[in-house]
Amino acid sequence: MDDIPENKAERPRLSSSSPLDRRELAWAALLAALGLLPRLLFVARYPTQPYSDFRQLISFGQALHESLIAKTWLWEFFNPGLPTALSLLFSLVPGHHDTVARLGTAVLCGLLGLLPFLLWRGVLPFRVRFLAGLALALWPGQIAFSGVVAQDNWVLLPTVALACLAVRALYGGSGRLAPVMAGILFVLALVTRQEMLVTLFPVAVAATGFWTIGASRSWREGHAWHLRRLAAFAAAAGLFLLLFATQRYLATGRFTVLTKHTGTTVLSAYIPGATANNWADPVAYAATVRPDLVLDRARLQKEAFKLTLDEALRRPGFHALRIASCLLRFSIDGEKDNLFWALFPEVQLPQNQERSLALAAWLGPFLRWEMAAILAFFLSALFLGILTRNGPILVLSSFVVLKVVLHAVTMAQGRYFLSVTAIGILALVLGLSEARRAASRRAVRWSYGLGTALAATTFLLTTPVVDRVHALDTVSQRTYQFALVEPRSHRVALDCRIEKGELPLLESSRFLIQPFEADPPPGEITEAVCAVQPTVPFRLLIHDGYAPGGFPDRIRQRVELDGVELWSHDLAAEPGDGWTEVDLGTGMPGNPKNPRTVRIQVVAVRPDPGPAWGRAALTEIQVVGR
Repeated sequence: MDDIPENKAERPRLSSSSPLDRRELAWAALLAALGLLPRLLFVARYPTQPYSDFRQLISFGQALHESLIAKTWLWEFFNPGLPTALSLLFSLVPGHHDTVARLGTAVLCGLLGLLPFLLWRGVLPFRVRFLAGLALALWPGQIAFSGVVAQDNWVLLPTVALACLAVRALYGGSGRLAPVMAGILFVLALVTRQEMLVTLFPVAVAATGFWTIGASRSWREGHAWHLRRLAAFAAAAGLFLLLFATQRYLATGRFTVLTKHTGTTVLSAYIPGATANNWADPVAYAATVRPDLVLDRARLQKEAFKLTLDEALRRPGFHALRIASCLLRFSIDGEKDNLFWALFPEVQLPQNQERSLALAAWLGPFLRWEMAAILAFFLSALFLGILTRNGPILVLSSFVVLKVVLHAVTMAQGRYFLSVTAIGILALVLGLSEARRAASRRAVRWSYGLGTALAATTFLLTTPVVDRVHALDTVSQRTYQFALVEPRSHRVALDCRIEKGELPLLESSRFLIQPFEADPPPGEITEAVCAVQPTVPFRLLIHDGYAPGGFPDRIRQRVELDGVELWSHDLAAEPGDGWTEVDLGTGMPGNPKNPRTVRIQVVAVRPDPGPAWGRAALTEIQVVGR
């Protein structure tokens, strides 16, 4: 027998603990097939193209494929867990890296259903294990997202495995290796998504068997047993933390497993206008309140929390409502929001875009109902777990509550809540099992009645509350001041000021500019007025991102130097998109005290009202060396 304290009072009827027989193997194979087939068919039919952060994660994996201590700027923004796994996958599996990463993600997620089925064997009945595995295998929202190479998909495996070990331990099935496995899985989860350090810790401690106290043992009699388990957990976790911290140190000189962009990430959720996309560029925001921080990213990181606090105190009522809306929104709309990354035209091949968009339109309402149903059963299980003091349900629920609250008050995206839904599924299955054997039928009725009522209320309130928050999050015209550097010399090339228009994104050598209004009035000029530093030779690259064409005289891009037009381009006249190079003739003699002036303009000539030409006029400008 395992070296565990016996806890017969809370232990359910056991299933066989003998080696897997043919029947068990057949059911396991069925779960694997039910998990893998829909995901592989989905990604074959709708192969999601890496986009935004997911493209960078694959690039990070490619860099680590060349060297596990590759020196790349990606260390600043991403944890190494997923890129390191991708680097190993690229070594083992031939093929285009995008395809290998996408299929690897789908396979990993497709095997989730095996975890409760196998790890709960010996402590929970067959029907409970199979139902939990079946729910994870046929989870619709995850199937639709399974082709996205996201940290949120890859963190599911160690998170669900750790949760299953915790349930096993709390039902009295914690073996000698449980603390070691708990330590390893805990670190694998946190080096994939670093907030797991906080949110998953109670589950990790439970998985060690630390909270399993036998009825025949007092705490004093069993303290050595508990300390040994904690020591084994700490040793295993410490060793793996050391490995990943050493990897980052050799690559960056920072001995840590955490990134250093947490402050600006939190700030990005509190910036005025951020609710439209659940994010706003913190560097562009700094250009409005602290221009001195724009080119000093280290100081910006240090002061980001102060800037966040300033914004929170400036609009405390609004942010309280915004946080509440996050709790509602991502409980219902999280998986629907994920469809943008999986099925929208930005991430699908041209031949698939019309079909994938139609599928997203059909799936969206269905996923809202699916999330509402999961929420109802989870809340019911939570209330029942509280009434019956069911340890496994309460421990799993602790992760759900911690992670939801953490993201609501910091930064939230729909994909961050995939692990919440996965653990919620495990908890609701345990709740159904508890409901079958609960002594008090009244407690079951009250729990499921209250859980269903709260889920229905959440479903009904989500849209009006979110719409209200969006309506309140108004943005006025702001003044932006920032410098741009020539990327090779890292010397300032332009000192810019924007008084008309928006600055959606700002980096050291590039920025995006667009009209303030979605439907700008005819004649409105959005411009960046920049002082040219005469000693730094550089060129401007200006992007036309409007591919359709056929709409002349709506929007015009222009560049003036000292009042003389250097370049003018009708954005929507001709089909196609691309870059144009504008040479300002820098490097010529100039007076630093009276520098030359360049005006980069987006002119609303005669835009039609309604089609949002202001958003179509989004223009990217880059500074490049000569």
